[in-house]
Amino acid sequence: MTVPDAILAMIRSAVPEVQVYDSGVPDQAETGEPPPRYAVVWPNDGDMDMPPEDQQVAPVSTGESYFWQVSSVAPDRQMAAWIARTIRLAIVNQSVIVDGFSCGLIRHQGSFTPDRDENILSRRSVLIADRYTLLADRHDDIGS
Repeated sequence: MTVPDAILAMIRSAVPEVQVYDSGVPDQAETGEPPPRYAVVWPNDGDMDMPPEDQQVAPVSTGESYFWQVSSVAPDRQMAAWIARTIRLAIVNQSVIVDGFSCGLIRHQGSFTPDRDENILSRRSVLIADRYTLLADRHDDIGS
């Protein structure tokens, strides 16, 4: 399991009654419209966290930074806010367990103002986006 996979699993368990997609909504031509309420997790695969040379303790960086956005979508602002808040309360200040990594706590970086979800034009959908970060340290032959 990767760090993004663990984050996705944590978000899915936070809102089991809400469909949670990974990196986009499936093609509507194949699956039809998404349900009235859902969330989309947009993770990155980790950025190497290398401090400036004069601040390095070791010659090789073992740190990685993970950033992701969760788009909470529902027919109205109240429901979209409930999805966003439920996810936020479940994951902020938590950590994930991933073989080969020591993971820090998940931090909330901010929320965007509710907006219309332009991916669904046949019905009103409100989107609230939240951004998160997590720092992780790799444990392998090079690292600790």
